[in-house]
Amino acid sequence: MSLTDRLLFFFLSICLVAMVIPYLFDLGDGNVFINDFYAKRIMTVMFLPFYLYVFIFSFTGKSALITKDLIYYFIGLVILVFISILNGNRLSFVITDLFIFTLPLCFYLLVFKMDFQIKSFVTFFPTLLLLACLITCFDIKLQFSYFSLLIVGYVVFISEKNFVTLFLLAILPFVLYNSLIGKSSLLLLFIIIFYFVFFDKNLVSLSKKVFLFTMPLIIIASAIIIFWNQIKLTGAYVNTMYFLSNTNFFELEFRDHSTLNRIFEALKVIEGFHNSSIINKLFGNGFGSTVDLSKTIDATIGKANTDIENSRIIHLGFFNVLHKYGLLGLSVYFLIIRKVYISCKVIFKHSLNSTLVLCALYLVIIVFDSFITFSHMMSNFMFWLIFFIVIKEAKHIMSKKQKLYA
Repeated sequence: MSLTDRLLFFFLSICLVAMVIPYLFDLGDGNVFINDFYAKRIMTVMFLPFYLYVFIFSFTGKSALITKDLIYYFIGLVILVFISILNGNRLSFVITDLFIFTLPLCFYLLVFKMDFQIKSFVTFFPTLLLLACLITCFDIKLQFSYFSLLIVGYVVFISEKNFVTLFLLAILPFVLYNSLIGKSSLLLLFIIIFYFVFFDKNLVSLSKKVFLFTMPLIIIASAIIIFWNQIKLTGAYVNTMYFLSNTNFFELEFRDHSTLNRIFEALKVIEGFHNSSIINKLFGNGFGSTVDLSKTIDATIGKANTDIENSRIIHLGFFNVLHKYGLLGLSVYFLIIRKVYISCKVIFKHSLNSTLVLCALYLVIIVFDSFITFSHMMSNFMFWLIFFIVIKEAKHIMSKKQKLYA
C-alpha cells in the first residue's frame, strides 16, 4: 500500500469522524440543518491537507502531464470565475462553489496521476463502510450521501461471513432505520436490492437469489407486523405517505412542500434563463450564483438558509447545472451520466470484485438521486473518488478483453 493510499484511508476516516462533531456538541442548538451545515464545513477542513497534497504532488511529480481534457477544464474554470466576478456574486459563495467544482479534478488526479492503487481501496473499503454505518446508527446524517445503504448489498448478498460482516449484519436494522430518512432513500434501497435479485449474473447464484428473494419477504412481513409502530416513525414512511397523500399522478399535481419548493426553484431558474444574456445562457451565472426563494412555502428552506432571497440551494440537478454553468455545463452533466452508464455496465457485466460492483451501484443511485438533490452528487467526496475508480477499472477490463481477442 503506497503512502497515497494510506493517506487517503486516514483522511476519509477523519472525514467520517468529523461528521459526528456538530451532533456530539449540538452546534446547531437542535437544528439538524445547522448541524448538517457545520458537519460539511468541518469535514472539508479536515480533508484540506489531503486535497492540497494531491494537487501539489500531481503537478510537481515526475509524471506530471497537462492533458487536453485538463486544458479544457481550466479554460472553463477561468470563464466561470470571470462570470462570477462580473455578476458580483457573494465571495463566500464563490469560494464554496469553486472548491466543490475542483473536487472532480482532485480525485481525477489522485486516481490517474498518482501512485493510487484500486486494490488498496478495495482492502480498506469494508472499514470505511463500517465507520459510516456506525455513525448512521447514532442518527447522524452521513455527508457521503447514502453510502450506508451499501450495507444491504455487502452483508445480505455478496460478502463472506467474517467479523466485519457479522457485526454489520447485527446493526443492519439500526442502520436502515436511520438511513431511510426520506422517500428518495427508500427508492435507492429498492434499486440496490432489485439489481442483485434480477440483474446480477456474477456474484450471486440463482439458488441463493431464490433464497434471498423469498426469505427476506417472510422476514420483512414478520418485521412489519412486529415493528409497525416503529416503522411509521421513520422519515421514509412519513415523507412517502405525505407525498402520496398530496399528489395526483393522473393530473401531475403536487401539493407537498418539498416537491412544490423544487418546482418553484425550477421556475425561478427558467425565468432567469429566459431573461439572461447569450453568454449566461451558454456559461451560466457562475460560482456562488443564487436564486430568490423568499416566496417558497417550504418552511425548512428558512431553517437551512440565513438569507432565502439569495439561496445557493437548487435541488433538481438539471436546473442547478443550468443556472450555475449554463447549457455547456448541462452538456457536461449529461456526459458524466453517460460515462457512469458505460463504465458501470462494464463493471456489472465483467467484474467479479464485489467491492467494485458495490461502487458501481453507488454511482448509479447517486446519479439517480442527483436529479432530485444535486448536492448529494456534486459535493460528495466519496462519489467522485468512486467515479474515477470505476472509470479506471472499466478501462482496464476493456483493455484486457481487447488484448485477449487481438
